[in-house]
Amino acid sequence: MHSLEGKTNQTGLRWKHELGALEWNGLTLFAHLPPPSKDQWLMEALARRTKYCRIVRRVEGNVVRFSVQLIQEGLPPAKYRVGQGLIGIDVGPSSIAWSTPTNGGLARFCAEVEQPWGYMRRLHRQLDRSRRATNPDCFNADGTWKRGARLAVTSVRYQRVCRTLAKVGRQLAATRDRAHGELINRLLAQGVTVQAEHLSYRAFQRTFGRSVAVRAPGMFIEKLRRKAESAGGEFIELNTQALKLSQYDHPTQTYRKKALSERWHVLGDNRAFGVVQRDVYSAFLAATAVGDGHLPSHIETMWAARGPALKRAGWWRDQPSSVVSLLATAPPLPAPERVARERRQEDGHTREVVALARELGNPVFLTPLEPSAS
Repeated sequence: MHSLEGKTNQTGLRWKHELGALEWNGLTLFAHLPPPSKDQWLMEALARRTKYCRIVRRVEGNVVRFSVQLIQEGLPPAKYRVGQGLIGIDVGPSSIAWSTPTNGGLARFCAEVEQPWGYMRRLHRQLDRSRRATNPDCFNADGTWKRGARLAVTSVRYQRVCRTLAKVGRQLAATRDRAHGELINRLLAQGVTVQAEHLSYRAFQRTFGRSVAVRAPGMFIEKLRRKAESAGGEFIELNTQALKLSQYDHPTQTYRKKALSERWHVLGDNRAFGVVQRDVYSAFLAATAVGDGHLPSHIETMWAARGPALKRAGWWRDQPSSVVSLLATAPPLPAPERVARERRQEDGHTREVVALARELGNPVFLTPLEPSAS
């Protein structure tokens, strides 16, 4: 069993807020909690009514750790301020473009997520060698797996490699989840109404399997939709076939198909208007789309307002350039502004008191901070 949960917080698994502990059938399990001044968001979340709780077992390397998950009532406290504008995004298998009221740009999608393909391949080969050595009856004479055969013996080293492989996957999932959250917070700081093309991410998996496996754009879109709606905004999916964002040209109001390798869009019927990066231009058109069509007058107005920012960033220029070099120097989305929370030390909260409070289950950890008179 990897997890165990109750139906309510009244019977079975019960979280005791005043003790900072989980009670279960006469067993009291104290939780490690930071001081209130260390994580005010956590204290605000713990102040909500606990609906039910869950025990989760995780194996990290050779260490087994148990955690308690609390399902609280209501929405979680806000960490960052959200904007009120409308933004457009263009999500690709390995890049993301955005267009906000104040800026626009292109960046590598979840650049911090790097999957060690070579290392994982060596681990899988090691597992295969171990299976063949300990279970020779499961393989045919030509080395193929016998249909219906089951592993009967697994060595200690085999189990250790399995735990190592699971650890790599868990770390990748945690890094990906954190990268998704940071990017979503940066986007919602510009506006809570997001418009993007409706794409088939299953088709992405068939065409760009490795990139999609590492960065998970479909999961990112679902998280963005949920957080936008939770912040009071909405996520609008545009009709891909009707708008054709990657083909449309607003100076001439025409459509032109492009090869996948053509990363710069020529504005107008010549180079008099310059060239704009293809994905950034698609994000701009997504932000200006109204329903299932383009409004030329509205696009011209928005281009006059947002175009200078794209030119300063290098995404709109006279001649095309290497996108790789631009990505290395392009400024990222501005960081979101944190919601102001007052943090202060309680009376007598000295180093000695903090050291005493670090004991498991000390109620000092769970006392909410009272707002000061100021």
